[in-house]
Amino acid sequence: MRTRTHATVVTAALALLLAPVPAGSHPGHGPPVVNVGQFKYAPQVVNVVEGDYVFWAWSESDTNHTVTADSGQSMTFDSDPGKTSSEVSHKTGDGFSAQFKKAGTYTYHCKVHSFMTGTVNVAALPDSSKPQPATKPVLHNVAVALAGRRLTVRFRVNEAVSIRAIVRHPSGRSVKEFDFPGPPGSNKRVLKLSKVRSGHYVLALVAIDSSSGLSSKTAKRSFTLR
Repeated sequence: MRTRTHATVVTAALALLLAPVPAGSHPGHGPPVVNVGQFKYAPQVVNVVEGDYVFWAWSESDTNHTVTADSGQSMTFDSDPGKTSSEVSHKTGDGFSAQFKKAGTYTYHCKVHSFMTGTVNVAALPDSSKPQPATKPVLHNVAVALAGRRLTVRFRVNEAVSIRAIVRHPSGRSVKEFDFPGPPGSNKRVLKLSKVRSGHYVLALVAIDSSSGLSSKTAKRSFTLR
């Protein structure tokens, strides 16, 4: 799913993902993380198996890059769908993920800089090990705590997802949106609300499977900015 406005702080969970990992994964190992920056994807080629996720992280000063699947492939993904080249802009620390469920070679590029290209090689699993049909992500144990203008959000998810957090006025009007990766298990994210006016608000949180597009039930939590 697309990433638009993101919190600027890399969470502890994402920091762990950014630790050095091999350019590939297999059952029992964490997903590979591809750094997006310095006008390249690093590593440029990753090797995974069916059902694995690949994470991309914008951790450099140049953040006007996308992760966009080349056309004509059996799988499509795009970190910035619907955006023109001039509209692409990420915050340092932004993340995007996609799950590769079918064996094959998938290539992608940056819509802003066509010379930036990457490849994901997906090896087949034995039939007995193939993943089950996609199910909706499960989002639970959602809690919020406010300290000044920083809203700490805690939650658990059953799989690697993209999280969309929308701050809404009680009338339903969206005030601010945050999008960030949610690795499996317990997560913590701090949302900065420095430019949001004082008042009563509702945080709507939803977990999205980047590959299937399926989403969890929306969790809503109220808070008051003073």
